Amino acid sequence: MKIFIRIAIWIFIFLVVLAIRFPYEALASRAVARLEKSSGISINWEKSQLGWGALTLKDLLVTLPSGSKFKADTARLRFSSGQIKLEFVQNDPLTMLGLESSEKSKALEPSTASLKASASDITFESDNLVVDTGSSDLSLVQVSGNLNFQTFKGEGKGVINLKVPKLKVTMMPFAINNVEIGSKVTIKPRLSSKNKGKKENDKDKDKSKNHSDSLLKITNKIKIFNANVTGEGYVFMYTHKNNTSPGLAGEIEFKTQKFGTHKVSIGGTWAKPEWNLAGAH
Repeated sequence: MKIFIRIAIWIFIFLVVLAIRFPYEALASRAVARLEKSSGISINWEKSQLGWGALTLKDLLVTLPSGSKFKADTARLRFSSGQIKLEFVQNDPLTMLGLESSEKSKALEPSTASLKASASDITFESDNLVVDTGSSDLSLVQVSGNLNFQTFKGEGKGVINLKVPKLKVTMMPFAINNVEIGSKVTIKPRLSSKNKGKKENDKDKDKSKNHSDSLLKITNKIKIFNANVTGEGYVFMYTHKNNTSPGLAGEIEFKTQKFGTHKVSIGGTWAKPEWNLAGAH
């Protein structure tokens, strides 16, 4: 019995030493570098602290290829079976949104998100994460939902929901405040060998003619709603080789009791969308 106790003690000591001396920070830097190279995502942090089986990163800034970015107070980085996992926490998301103290009292729960990455795919899940979209018309939003992207195939899909304090649609005769946007997202490669020579269907010809050099085509089937306005339609995003803001194309139909129904086309880029009454030039 004493032999087994001694063995157990030595195993415990070995695991403690391993946890203390294991090069988590070096592995984290390498793993993040691989993730950045394969996805175009940029991850930076100010401080790190070694914990049991994980590395805690503080004051993170994550920037997406679209120009969107978000900050996290802390994130826990773990390694498991060839996969890295980052779990993000925003302690006071409503302050990030610039809400007054009276509004902040309505919801005080932290926002959370996670990013899982392996050699073949990336999965993002979020619960009310505050994101700076980098878009002049969306600005700061809260993001919930999930998205999976297969890096080798350049394909992905998911469902993303946005809470938008104010949506700027310059052509509409009314403001759209406190709106929610639900989007079913599909990502496909634009310049792959299997797509070269394939004839595009008529529905997509006009939408893609100005984006023939794009890498990915992101299809967003969206629904917009609040107390006074509803809307639905398709918005296409086109990413480019030079990492400029993705191009936009699509059409949304807005319905209101006071102003009736309006079809609005969208163009320009993610950073600077252009809204027009459908058919207008």
